[in-house]
Amino acid sequence: MANVLMIILIINPLERLKGYVPVFKQPVELFCFSYDERPLGADLSSGFDKRIERDETINEHLDGLLLSLCEYERQHGFQRTFVDILTWRGILTRFLCTPFDRRTAWAVNIVRFQIHYFLSYYVTDNLQNTIFIEDHLETPVLPTEQEARMQFWGYKFETLSTLPDTWDNCSRDQIEQRNDVIVNNHIQYCSVVRTSLDKTTIVMGGEVDCAWDAKPDPPENPVPYYVELKTTRSLTTPSARKTFELHKLLKFWAQSFLLGVPRIIVGFRTDDGHLESIEEYKTQSIPSKTSAFNGNLALAWMSQLLHFLKQKIPDQEGVWRLRYTQNSDTLQLYKIEQNGYGFLHPAFISWRKLDIHKVNHPTALHPTLLEKAFKPSYTMDQSLADAPLSNFPPLSHACILHCSFSAWYPLYRSITPKTRVIKPLPPTFIAYLSQDSIILPHRSSDKDSVNSSLDESSDSTMDEADNPVTAFQALDDQITHTIESLNGAVFPKLNWSSPKDAAWITPSRNLRCTCASDIYLLFKSSDFIAHDLFHAFDDCIPSADVHVEYELVLKQWFTVIPSMEFRCFVKQRCLIGISQRDLKTLSLLFSWDELLSNSLPFSNDSPQLRLVDVDSQSWGPSQFASQRLSEDILDADASDFDIEKYIEKLQDMNITTNANNRIMTK
Repeated sequence: MANVLMIILIINPLERLKGYVPVFKQPVELFCFSYDERPLGADLSSGFDKRIERDETINEHLDGLLLSLCEYERQHGFQRTFVDILTWRGILTRFLCTPFDRRTAWAVNIVRFQIHYFLSYYVTDNLQNTIFIEDHLETPVLPTEQEARMQFWGYKFETLSTLPDTWDNCSRDQIEQRNDVIVNNHIQYCSVVRTSLDKTTIVMGGEVDCAWDAKPDPPENPVPYYVELKTTRSLTTPSARKTFELHKLLKFWAQSFLLGVPRIIVGFRTDDGHLESIEEYKTQSIPSKTSAFNGNLALAWMSQLLHFLKQKIPDQEGVWRLRYTQNSDTLQLYKIEQNGYGFLHPAFISWRKLDIHKVNHPTALHPTLLEKAFKPSYTMDQSLADAPLSNFPPLSHACILHCSFSAWYPLYRSITPKTRVIKPLPPTFIAYLSQDSIILPHRSSDKDSVNSSLDESSDSTMDEADNPVTAFQALDDQITHTIESLNGAVFPKLNWSSPKDAAWITPSRNLRCTCASDIYLLFKSSDFIAHDLFHAFDDCIPSADVHVEYELVLKQWFTVIPSMEFRCFVKQRCLIGISQRDLKTLSLLFSWDELLSNSLPFSNDSPQLRLVDVDSQSWGPSQFASQRLSEDILDADASDFDIEKYIEKLQDMNITTNANNRIMTK
């Protein structure tokens, strides 16, 4: 390493960090991905000799994590994920354990990648600056047969401890024949979470063994359901337990804590691989039950290390290496490549350099680089960046897509009604919606649907071949199942609009749907839905054909009071106005002078509260309020009131009794 600048970070003494309480944010899952799925028809025989193993000699770098992040950002409106550190969970585990595990040497490669790019009309130059860290793999040493067998025991324990579905949904054979399942460590389910340690934001990916019971649907934040499975040698002596706590339990805790996994299940085995006992550990409780390591000091140390990397690695091209030598008290940081971005995947670099306002969506990138990463679903605007700055800039395709349900729902799921999204909708269903005629599918489960009564009164029956549902039977079944899961009633919408203009066609005069046919009837009758399908991008600049992945949004039904709904207007993330969504009102809210002059003599701009009925549960008029008669006329019907004098009174007041200016009752 002659002529190489080396920067040293001192690890010990850790006592200097005592009293410092690091802040580690609860990890939240951004997305998940899998490297492989078990093939159908696999021979479900067991045994060490038939195991399927990953090729550990292949350096996969951060490819799976980076390409999955590209797809995640594409699906979420092209918004980049801004963090300080992006890496695998295993690397941060080493960082966390190093002060207490002196015997494990390691080395990692580091790249700092920053770009300036156009974010929006109002922020023209934003810095995306992330440190990417990967394992530096030395020349691999193949394990001996005994070492391979011991690794197999761990994977076998995972196979025996898990089921492909919840207990109720598994067959008897799936439960009883777990011992015959081929052990395949090539199958990996990775969770990618976002968190922070003090002022350092982090995105990390890590393998998850299984979920307790089942992963929630929709997965709002499934991390609390995850479980880590481990095996280790049985603890037969006090020295064995001390070694276990210092080395094995430390790593078990660090791995699970970093990813937010709350539960660790450990299988203790004999030297010949027989399972003797099982213990369950609560991740948060482990540091308080051992003196082998200090969790707060470990976090304080890692916070210092990450801050050190952010300070010492310059904002320029090149690859750095961070190395720890066995039993050392220092870390060594030095540069190994002067130019380029080293191990970063070319598709990821091109994606991050992409100016989404000026360049086509990554169809411009080499297709082979993106084959397994993501498939472009639409092209972005080319001339948007050159548009003049104004209060209301030209409407772009991106603006429309950002307003689609799936673009904003993940951010506000916790404060929105319970919802299920079915996507993508099959082309056969879109074709059915685009047809002019209204032919409702029929099925036995549609007991309450509108067309059931029509069928009963009809002299002819629809042939099965004429039933449109046969073209999208799977979707029909999924809609029915979803409605049942949402307490039997939903109100539907597409990516942007609900069919509220067609509510008149239903018996209830609202959007309450209890079966699939109710949804079909509303969608087929709605101009709003037709606009979503065929005219959503008509006013965009520039004009272009855009491929959209249509989705069916089903929200759990609840009684909506339209006058209690309000529109909130936001510009540049600032609330600039609120208005009532239902603008209908009653004449009795205003004086005669106000009605005649069509002006409100307010002395100031403060809101005024005017109630028609203090006992009403709504701020708006009832459904038929505009058709009511005034109290004077109602009183005239029950007394000796002179109707002619009443008319003269109206004439004197210059009141025109027409439909638009009618005297209302309370």
